[in-house]
Formats: sequence, C-alpha cells, structure tokens
Amino acid sequence: MCACVSFDSGNTWSKVKVINPGHAAYSSLEWNPVTQKFCLLYETGEKHPYSDGITAAEFDMEWLLSE
Repeated sequence: MCACVSFDSGNTWSKVKVINPGHAAYSSLEWNPVTQKFCLLYETGEKHPYSDGITAAEFDMEWLLSE
C-alpha cells in the first residue's frame, strides 16, 4: 500500500511513500482537518490482500513529502 502525491492533477506523481510493503486491497483515504493528518483504512493480509482484515494508518503531509 502506497500513498502518492501529485501537484499537477495526477499527470505525474511527485512522491510515493510505502505505507505497507505487503499485500493490500480496498482502501479509503480521508483528511482530518482537526489533526491535519490523512487517515487511511485498508484491507491487508499476509497471504491474501484481505485475509487479515482492516488496518489503519495516519500520516501528515510533512511525512509524505520527506525524503
């Protein structure tokens, strides 16, 4: 599972950061204006992309743009 950012409407992707290097499936991304962080829910699993249920990740733009 990766988080990507584009500054040109998706023509190019300036940054790609790995959230989970393993299997992943359906995901939902939301912005929390209170914490100023992205909240990501996604299906994950060791053997199949959805076998271990739903996982949550939280990150901010600073992390997403960092090297």
